[in-house]
Amino acid sequence: MLAQEILIQQLSDAQRAQPIPQFLRHVRNGVGHNGRWEFRGNEPRYAATWRTFTLDATMHGQRVFKDINGDGLLGPGDPIRLLWDIEQAYPNLKVSELTTPPTVPVTAAIPWGRPHLMV
Repeated sequence: MLAQEILIQQLSDAQRAQPIPQFLRHVRNGVGHNGRWEFRGNEPRYAATWRTFTLDATMHGQRVFKDINGDGLLGPGDPIRLLWDIEQAYPNLKVSELTTPPTVPVTAAIPWGRPHLMV
């Protein structure tokens, strides 16, 4: 979530519309929708591609991360790789330049107030 906030505040509109930032945006959104891709209306509006993965509207409702049966798109190490690729693509991003830190507490998105594992 922090990486998405940094991208929002430090990249231009044109940069945010590029495939890797769009991919991160949809990953963050999917995680916030019970770990499933959430595409409504004309989403994804822009190409959302990272490495060999390309997101499209037909993926709506599918798992973001692979489960025990292998259903889903991303593996457990992929978020780290994604952040690494963003750092390489946008080397001037700075955490210290984040002007408005995220204000939603982690537990606010979890109805019963404690983290849980999604399988």
